Amino acid sequence: MFISDPDHPSLPHWPTYDNADQGFLRIGESIESAMKYKTEQMKYWEEDISKIWNEWYPQVTTPSGQLKGITKYRGNKPGEGPVKVFYNIPYAAPPVGGLRFAKPQPFGKWSGTRDATKPGPECMQLNMTSLRKSEDCLQLNVFVPISGSQSTNKSVMVWIHGGGYELGSGAMYDGSYLANQGDVIVVTINYRLGVFGFFSLNDSVGKGNYGLWDQILALQWVQQNIAAFGGDPSSVTIFGESAGAFSVSLLSMIPSNSGLFHRVISQSGVAVAPMAFGNSEPATRSVGDIAGCPRNLSSNLFIDCMRKVDANTLHLCQLGYVYRDPATIHQLLEFPPGLDGELFSRTPQYILTHPSTPEHEFFSSLDLMSGTVKTEGSLLAGALIAAAVQNKYNLNVSVGIPTGFMCDNFTTTLVADYFGGNTKVAELICEEHTVRNNLTEQGRRLLDISTDFFFVAPSYIQLGSHSLGNVRAKSFQYVLERQMVTPNPYAGYYPSWYSPPGHADDLYYLFISTELFQFTAPVDIEYARVVMSYWTNFAKYG
Repeated sequence: MFISDPDHPSLPHWPTYDNADQGFLRIGESIESAMKYKTEQMKYWEEDISKIWNEWYPQVTTPSGQLKGITKYRGNKPGEGPVKVFYNIPYAAPPVGGLRFAKPQPFGKWSGTRDATKPGPECMQLNMTSLRKSEDCLQLNVFVPISGSQSTNKSVMVWIHGGGYELGSGAMYDGSYLANQGDVIVVTINYRLGVFGFFSLNDSVGKGNYGLWDQILALQWVQQNIAAFGGDPSSVTIFGESAGAFSVSLLSMIPSNSGLFHRVISQSGVAVAPMAFGNSEPATRSVGDIAGCPRNLSSNLFIDCMRKVDANTLHLCQLGYVYRDPATIHQLLEFPPGLDGELFSRTPQYILTHPSTPEHEFFSSLDLMSGTVKTEGSLLAGALIAAAVQNKYNLNVSVGIPTGFMCDNFTTTLVADYFGGNTKVAELICEEHTVRNNLTEQGRRLLDISTDFFFVAPSYIQLGSHSLGNVRAKSFQYVLERQMVTPNPYAGYYPSWYSPPGHADDLYYLFISTELFQFTAPVDIEYARVVMSYWTNFAKYG
């Protein structure tokens, strides 16, 4: 067997490899030495592909730790483009065990690079989306535009979702379009819901309002970390819809929140709305009865008992109580925030009528946008079409609403719930909204009662209090009346006489798509760009 040095004089020269010349032996029809094999292709693989990969999975180092996100592409028109998204960022320790029914505690720092490429779980609630449900749910998501300005001081918009304090999550909402359209950073958050978030015993053992405390801790996390994403912690706007609007409005009346945010947008809900604020102790005790924690237990024993109930079991007990009467026409929320002697020692109604209080002083220092949609009463329409309701009250909602039902059933129930059963109030509401011999118009007038009482009038009151003599901050009002062109998959849910837009239809003008529905008609998307521009301009300039 012939053995030879690879570079033997009898053979073609085989250069040694070094990083400068990158010599190699080309073995083809002939054998020869050469240099720099596929150099350009290697640059493509080593640099170009690597760059794209790193852009696809962007990383950011925050005071809390390092994150690996994902790049989402949202078209190539103005206001579209790539967005860096960081999902499932924990801002609080898991609220389990002894932290159930307690103020949230900061998550602190994590080690290594945290995978932030996929949404995390939703807080305990009904299964309306494909996202997993968990008691360990206190996380947020950050959307950072790439194609906008290179400013490292972008205004920040923190979205607080609605859902009656019982439904919803941050991951349901895609902040990409809003971030791109306005060159702002969008943050969406989770907070505890239902009995997990608003358990209350009206005493020092169970003060309640834990969902609001979650929101506050998330805002503190934003203050501490958002600069790492290019955000400006001195330009933060909180915005929300429905119970999210209740929440942002309530947060604007807590003086200790000063510095956490600077502007407020409340969409279809304010702090003085009848359902925004109340007393969740009766619901808490009732859920306890179902869960095997009798209401006559002392507060300490009751809360200990409730903390030992499995999360899924406790949630099922909550659902059993909340949906105990399928024929109800009461418009109430079972688990609202309330007086706790810490976040709230005064009601929102008191605060708005007493400008010298510290709460009102803080409230009036913030720029405020507040508005409603044409038919907020779509919530009532959705309740009335239930078969149990129609059977109980002998209704055929598809053809309209009888005046007798409006006056004798709905109005008396409303007045019993919110006006102590005052018959004069009931008579006035009935007289103001009665339509003779027209069931469909009577149906629309019934929805007007719900629209005005629960949403428009409270917004009017809050705007009036905020703007009166206010030289420090601006006030703005909007009303959404446009009907979308995109076919609404929920249109068949309502009777034909219902006149949209309805409650929550404004969401599509800000997010284009949610977990439940998305705009597809180009005219809707273009219209949404205009709306998004107003919202983001307010966030940047007030």
